[in-house]
Amino acid sequence: MPEVITEDLLKHQKIWQHVLEFIKVKKDEKWYKVVTHDIFTAIFNTANGMQLVKEELEIFNKDLKLVCLLTWLTSEEVQSQKVHFSVILVFDSDQEIKKALRNRLIIAEVSVKTAVYNVSKSMNQCNKC
Repeated sequence: MPEVITEDLLKHQKIWQHVLEFIKVKKDEKWYKVVTHDIFTAIFNTANGMQLVKEELEIFNKDLKLVCLLTWLTSEEVQSQKVHFSVILVFDSDQEIKKALRNRLIIAEVSVKTAVYNVSKSMNQCNKC
């Protein structure tokens, strides 16, 4: 069977679009993920906390733009017991991830640590922090 590539599917969308239910068609993009530590729970552990962290990150770190809203690294239950929490940041370029890793990021006027996010199975991930 010949390999089907995204460009072919998008180019011939009129042929197959009536067969599938969908809202939007978009080509897969490579995203780069970083874990940010030491974000204050008291400020950002709210209903719109992730949006606030995103805004703070983009205000205080001018060259960085997140691809999507952030993701908590821990559960709400664990967060409520901690002073700080960790968040996964998603960028769409290699330059942004290098900058985020090289320089400490500023969020809510506080310098926070970053590290490369390694995807792992839930049984390999620490659930204590």
